[in-house]
Amino acid sequence: MQENKEKNVRWQEILFSKTLARKNASHKIAYISVITAFVVIANMFFEFKFADTQFSLTIVVSALAGILIGPLFGFAACFLGDLVGFLYNSAGFMYMPWIGLSMGLTALIAGFVVNGIPSRGNGLAYIKLGIVCAANFLLCTIAINTTAFWILYAKVDYFTYLVTRLFVQGQIWNSLFNFVVLFLVVPALSRIRPLKIREFSPDEKSAKVVKIVSCILLACIVAMGCFLVGKQDKAKDDWAEAVRIYRENKMTIYQEENAKYADYEVDVAFLGDSLTDLYNVQEYYSQYVVANRGIGGDTTFDLADRIQASLYDLKPKVAVMLIGANNIHSMFENYESILKGFQENLPNTKIILLSLTSMSGDWGKNNHLAAYNNVKIKMLAGKYGFAYVDLYSALMDLETGEIYPEYTTDGGHLTERGYEILTQEITPTIEEQLSLWKPDNEK
Repeated sequence: MQENKEKNVRWQEILFSKTLARKNASHKIAYISVITAFVVIANMFFEFKFADTQFSLTIVVSALAGILIGPLFGFAACFLGDLVGFLYNSAGFMYMPWIGLSMGLTALIAGFVVNGIPSRGNGLAYIKLGIVCAANFLLCTIAINTTAFWILYAKVDYFTYLVTRLFVQGQIWNSLFNFVVLFLVVPALSRIRPLKIREFSPDEKSAKVVKIVSCILLACIVAMGCFLVGKQDKAKDDWAEAVRIYRENKMTIYQEENAKYADYEVDVAFLGDSLTDLYNVQEYYSQYVVANRGIGGDTTFDLADRIQASLYDLKPKVAVMLIGANNIHSMFENYESILKGFQENLPNTKIILLSLTSMSGDWGKNNHLAAYNNVKIKMLAGKYGFAYVDLYSALMDLETGEIYPEYTTDGGHLTERGYEILTQEITPTIEEQLSLWKPDNEK
């Protein structure tokens, strides 16, 4: 009887961790809620960029979830945390369940390995962490995430994409960073008695060293995060003010230009953000009467606010729109309403919708989302009877999955060569739409 009871307690500790095994239901719910909230916060804020590689702490958070609240609750908290994060900021974003699955599996593996394998000394405890790290890298980073992205988006063989994702996009460095942090954080947490992960406690002298190093590392991470957030907020405020002044000046120019043109005197108007603003359309389309109505920094919401003066009052024969890169996660909150406005206010204007371009560098992390959003743009073009041009594929290097370096200045904006390619892609559709255009009295 006693032996069965001890086995039952042991299984409770494995499945729910020593931290939760003897807690009542309300305490379990509280722990799970806190961990889930922490997963959401980690997914949204615990990331930074260094040497062109994006780093996050999702692996650390997932492993800790499994260790602290057990494999089952850890899996649930991580998967749910990823889903909640998606729901919090889902506009225009395709839900990627394999991300939540890989986080949940990391928690599951960590929970079973750390709580389930008895430790006989400090060495085995760290070997267990090594097993967790290796399993995460092989199963989650390679087998699940890389394979899922390759199936959905890549246009190269699997091995080429794997090497690109691990070394060019820096996934291997992000994994190593998480593993180092995990090896430092867990011993620090082992000093907290209520968490009951004492098998990671080293001898007295080593414990002090681990504690000091871990505390310094965590303090640096927190301080760096606070510093970057402050700098980011200041930069955003300065940028917003500069954009406001620039927009006001642009709108004044547009209104003056509108007065110079009769209805449908302009052959082609280009509408969009900085990609359009920097586009020398007068040079590339000298055979037409053209107007550039791009404003750097614009989102779909900014464009909607100014569309009356930018386009409706101009009444061109053809309007070409490229917008969405600056609010790629929320662009579809009002993208379709812009298209409805075209139908209602410009029934005689031919509309061409351009896809988002492929990107690299800081912008490159949104390439998968841009590809998905382009599918929706194409669907909406068909729904409203508008033309569509794919710029994403035309500018993309199939080996890296990013825009060709010679086509971009910073990963998001185009060089002169990039604009030449863009013009080559757009021109046939412009010619086609102009040939289809007829005045009202000829319809």
